[in-house]
Amino acid sequence: MRYQEAYEIIDAGLVKAALAFPTAEPLKAQFFDSKVQEIGMRTVKKKDSETFTTTATRTYTFTNANASDQIYKVEYDTSVIPFVSESRVNTNVADDDVSQIGYYVKDDNSQSGVITAGTSANPIAMSSAAHGLSDGDFVFIEGIVGLRPSTGELSEINGRIFAVTNTGTNTFTIAVNGTGGVAYASGGTWSLRNKNIIFNKQTDAAKTLKVYYYAKPLVKSNATSRVDLPDQLVPAAIHYTLGHFLALDGQLQTSSGHRGMAKQIEDEYTHTVSQREANYDIIPVPLQDFIY
Repeated sequence: MRYQEAYEIIDAGLVKAALAFPTAEPLKAQFFDSKVQEIGMRTVKKKDSETFTTTATRTYTFTNANASDQIYKVEYDTSVIPFVSESRVNTNVADDDVSQIGYYVKDDNSQSGVITAGTSANPIAMSSAAHGLSDGDFVFIEGIVGLRPSTGELSEINGRIFAVTNTGTNTFTIAVNGTGGVAYASGGTWSLRNKNIIFNKQTDAAKTLKVYYYAKPLVKSNATSRVDLPDQLVPAAIHYTLGHFLALDGQLQTSSGHRGMAKQIEDEYTHTVSQREANYDIIPVPLQDFIY
C-alpha cells in the first residue's frame, strides 16, 4: 500500500468520527509516519549492516540512513565485540590500560544552524552561513516556508532527516527534487542527527569492522511512496493513528478499540512469521529452550 491510500483511509475514519478540532494533512502524515517507524522497529525487525575500514580512532559515524540503536552484533576483525554501558566508560583512560574492547551507540546532536535560502532545483541547495557540516552528515530540518507545491505553506521537507551532500562553506544539498515547486519563502533551521558507534579504546588501523543492526523502515520520499511495512501490518499503523486522534478528542472507548485492533494485527503477524531461532539480543540462548 502507498502512503496516499493510507492517508485516504485515515481521512475517511476521521470524517466518520466527527472530531471537534481540525486535522491538517501534515499532522495526519506526521502521526501515521511515526507509527510506521515504531511498528517497523518493534515488530518487523529488518536486518541490515554497515562495514567500516578501521583507523586509530574510537568513533565511527553510520552512513546508512536506516541505521538504528538496535545493534545485535559487532564484528571487529576476527572477534565479536560486546556492548558496554556508556556510563561505565572513561574516555580519558589510555588504550593500553583497557584490557577488553567494547562498544556503545550515541547520537550526535551537537550542531545546529539557521537556513536563509533554498533553491527549487534537483537537488535542493540550502544556504546556512558557516554551517560546519561535512558530506555524509545527517540533518533534521524544520520551519521552512515554501519549497513545496502550495504557496505560503510549510515545506514538505520539514520534520525529516536528510543526508548532506556537496557541502560548501555556506551551502549544502539534500536529495530532494524541488524542480518546478514554489520558491523558498522564509524560515528554516537544521540540527545534526548523526548516529555513532563508539568504542572504549581505539581500534587498530586497516581492520574490518562490521556492524549488524535492525533497520528502520525507509522514510517516504512523497505520498506515492510505498509504506515500508509488510501489507499485513499497514492496517495496524492506520488503526494506531485513528486511535491517537480519537484519544485527543476524548473518544477514549473508540480510541481503545482502534488500539486494540492494531495490537491484535501485530500479534497475528508475529505468530505468522516467527520461527524458532535464537534471539541473542533479548534472551540468552540456554534460557530460550525453557520458553519455546
